[in-house]
Amino acid sequence: MDGFEHMMSFNLQSAVACSAVAAKALKAGGMLVLTGAAAALTGTPGMLAYGCSKAATHHLVKSLAGKD
Repeated sequence: MDGFEHMMSFNLQSAVACSAVAAKALKAGGMLVLTGAAAALTGTPGMLAYGCSKAATHHLVKSLAGKD
């Protein structure tokens, strides 16, 4: 469980924190860049925690790109 929590903290929580700052600080036309991974698109039986955290990061990006 420690590995899972570490990956979520390292990959997802940092992306969420950056997104929150960007939502308040970015001017029109600004850009937020978050690091994704191919592991988010397929199963990752040998690195489950990493794949889950990257899939969640991809979901965050898709959600941020939505109209609302």
